[in-house]
Amino acid sequence: MNKTVLYEGWQMGCCGTPFKVGDSVEWTVNDTSDINNDILQDIDIIDYLEEHHDEAGSVKAKWVLSGKVESITLLYNRYKTENNRLIPVEAKLIETNDTEHRKEEIDEFRFCDFIVKLSDAKTRSVSEQKHEIRS
Repeated sequence: MNKTVLYEGWQMGCCGTPFKVGDSVEWTVNDTSDINNDILQDIDIIDYLEEHHDEAGSVKAKWVLSGKVESITLLYNRYKTENNRLIPVEAKLIETNDTEHRKEEIDEFRFCDFIVKLSDAKTRSVSEQKHEIRS
């Protein structure tokens, strides 16, 4: 089964592990109801939101997702300022082979996130992960 994951750029920058096309990955994920971005909702291709700060067993992390990275798309946003907040108004998508080689800004668009397509994707509940750790 194929699944698409939004991997937020700030999480990679903070403490993520770089990956590339062809790698096998395992992430804790949530559904996409936590995404508060009209631009992404218009793209309408995201199945899960990667959340490695909500480790397995936390209230937020709902599933453990594993699979093989088939493609990585860089999401760049152009923003407007509204009430002292940056609001995304337009998106640009650029294909890449890894998470390490990217520009932070392209033509007034700032790098934001990775959109990752996984093949052979399998999910299990976080409670199953907790059980496996205790065994």
